[in-house]
Amino acid sequence: DHDEITLQLSDSEKMDLLEDLDRK
Repeated sequence: DHDEITLQLSDSEKMDLLEDLDRK
């Protein structure tokens, strides 16, 4: 369940993931 994973991430962690996706 992706929603559960998202809830466990802090805002900063989400931003880091988004930045990683942008780099690819």
